[in-house]
Amino acid sequence: MNINKKYIFEFFSILSGVAVALVINTFWSDHEHRQLAVKASNQLYLEIGENLKEVDSMYSIHQDLSQKIDHFLLELEKKEKDPSYAPEQLDEINLNFPLLSNTAWETAKISNAVTFIDFEQISKFNLVYKLQDLHLHTVESFLEHSFTEMQLLGKKEKLIQMRSFIDNILTNEFELITKYQQILDEKNK
Repeated sequence: MNINKKYIFEFFSILSGVAVALVINTFWSDHEHRQLAVKASNQLYLEIGENLKEVDSMYSIHQDLSQKIDHFLLELEKKEKDPSYAPEQLDEINLNFPLLSNTAWETAKISNAVTFIDFEQISKFNLVYKLQDLHLHTVESFLEHSFTEMQLLGKKEKLIQMRSFIDNILTNEFELITKYQQILDEKNK
């Protein structure tokens, strides 16, 4: 069987053209994925910075609230020991919670940008957003509990439960602040 050299040349020309096109397409696709990862990372860093500001401001408020609850509990104990003791007027306790954003994280997951971000970096982002979820869950659990079971408790029991909740929140917030700061410090290195 005799094959014309012209056909062999055309076959390999077409084959090499397709191969070069595939290589160029792969490089371009990799470039786009890297750009997507950079944009997603930048958005995540911005969001973490904003969340850090929010949690940091609430952390000091919650520390003060914890001290206020301790003071109220001491006043109630003094009143229990000495019925003639006139405790200070107990102020209202107002609980505020930071609104933490996770929009950049959700967008990075939906756009698949997380698959193109460095594994170590994405693991740290994942951890901090899991901590945010834990914080939100703690707040939601307390709010649900406060609207149902706490209504049946006396003042002292309410304060004790509120103090326990504030301790949990302070622990979560401290952990979040630490992780946020670590991520932002590593970015700035």
